Amino acid sequence: MPSTPKKKSRAESIRKRLEEEIFLGIVKPGQRLDEQAEARRFGASRTPVREAISYLASSGLVKVESRRGATVTKLTVPQIVEMMDVLAHLEDLCGGLAARNMTSKELSALKEAHQACVSRVKAGKIDEYYREAKKFHEIIYHASRNSFLAETCTNLRNRVFPYLRYQLHRPGRAKPVWPSSSLLLMPSWPAIRLQFCESSCVPVN
Repeated sequence: MPSTPKKKSRAESIRKRLEEEIFLGIVKPGQRLDEQAEARRFGASRTPVREAISYLASSGLVKVESRRGATVTKLTVPQIVEMMDVLAHLEDLCGGLAARNMTSKELSALKEAHQACVSRVKAGKIDEYYREAKKFHEIIYHASRNSFLAETCTNLRNRVFPYLRYQLHRPGRAKPVWPSSSLLLMPSWPAIRLQFCESSCVPVN
């Protein structure tokens, strides 16, 4: 029996919440996702929870095994290195497209997200910085006007960044990490940076 629009909406809501919790490290790699327990937690039936977990499994965030059920995917160090290498190249492509296609509204949002990242790092508010950095990247992904590329970057970033999050919580670690963010180092970043300067005449670091 096909899902109704209401059930699909509930499944999407649960999926986004779980995705966010995995990204922020609230739900950790290797942690089991029990359908019944998650249904109670979200005040939903097991059907939308099952659909949400199935989607997360298709994006690689969750691994479903016949006997163990669903668990958050654990990555090895070589896997993380390989994925970061691929992500850097995909984000460079995203940045190049975004530099050509970005609207003035998106550019303003990107400036705000950039400044928010800087201020959160200076204040030592790492969890808040992490959320703002996610927003910063997603603005560029969307501005690429390539939905497949944006979705691929989002899924890959969601998979690898829970591991890097722990590095950001080491004292002083976030300050060197932000300027060396993959998007800030990519060849296409100067084109986006130029848009910053042309629209406001305010230098962007």
